[in-house]
Amino acid sequence: MTGSTGTNYTDKYGELMDKSKFLVQAIEQGPGATVNSVATGGPASVKALVDVVLDSGHRMVLVKALNSPAIAGWVRAIIEEVLYGTSKQSPALFRYLH
Repeated sequence: MTGSTGTNYTDKYGELMDKSKFLVQAIEQGPGATVNSVATGGPASVKALVDVVLDSGHRMVLVKALNSPAIAGWVRAIIEEVLYGTSKQSPALFRYLH
């Protein structure tokens, strides 16, 4: 887990973990709609979603989900931070141009 605390996070994590297999399949089939639906619960829900998917061993599902243009910007930022850390990855070409 990402170290998030709080009752809201804990409750959401428990709810989502109970449905983890279905959740992973839903993200694979329609990442934008599924992730945005969970995001209506706020940042704690998004963090719980990411942790459930990672704890279930399906990191690549989240990586592929980031290709969906339908995912809200703030939700995308949370997922990217958990997957890649606080520094954004950039192609090597851009590093040489700056």
